[in-house]
Amino acid sequence: MTGSAPDFPVAFADATAGLHVPPSLQAGVARHRVHLSQLAVALRAARLPDAQIAASLDALVASYRAELINVLNALRNSDSDAR
Repeated sequence: MTGSAPDFPVAFADATAGLHVPPSLQAGVARHRVHLSQLAVALRAARLPDAQIAASLDALVASYRAELINVLNALRNSDSDAR
């Protein structure tokens, strides 16, 4: 995490790049982006080392991305079943 904490939403957007997020989920994705950015600011305010902040946020984003992919797959499968 070499940039400032407010740069984190860009990293989160990169993590969700390539995923087609339906409009019904976009507000939730945006909310997570804000919460993760706020977390980054709070961790910096607590004077945690940038490497530790980056590792923590990387783990959270990876976990969120995996969950989001699961939801998107479930939605796609339910759409296929409805046809």
